[in-house]
Amino acid sequence: MYAKYFAVTAVMMLTLVVVLFVTVGMAERPREKLVLSVHETVDGTKDLIPGSKWYAAELRNEGDLTAKLQAVQFEGGEYGGSGKFFACSLQGWHREQHQWLRLWTSHAGPAPHFVDVEVKAGDHREVCNMLLPSQAGSVGQCVRFKLLTRWHGPSSYVVFSKPFVIGNLTAKNGLCRE
Repeated sequence: MYAKYFAVTAVMMLTLVVVLFVTVGMAERPREKLVLSVHETVDGTKDLIPGSKWYAAELRNEGDLTAKLQAVQFEGGEYGGSGKFFACSLQGWHREQHQWLRLWTSHAGPAPHFVDVEVKAGDHREVCNMLLPSQAGSVGQCVRFKLLTRWHGPSSYVVFSKPFVIGNLTAKNGLCRE
């Protein structure tokens, strides 16, 4: 009699545990969703080289969690710039090979000072910028920015911008798939 009672109780407890796991698994979990969008800067003082434009990639955190990025902190000096620099690169679409190829990539330098940068849910931050085509690519070329959330390590992941055409940001990105 007691054996039957314990068996029924064990089955009921197991059923309850399964129901709880399924219910918790179905609940919406907090998420991290990062979007990298590109725009041409409107600052007229940055028109340094005729035919080139400053393009900036802004990271928006559209998720529920704070995103953690790793940057290299440059303190600045007599000749160097200062600020935080992220692991960005520029890729160009190669029509014949039907793949993205690296045109330019940032480097951390010989003795980088890494810092963590938080982008809270709903916030945004500029993470990449380039003078195109002066620094890379050519007018009319289809390109995209690539951001690594960390310079090194297994916890890094990649965020890509939508493809854009150098010299014509509003062009349809169909050029990338021809």
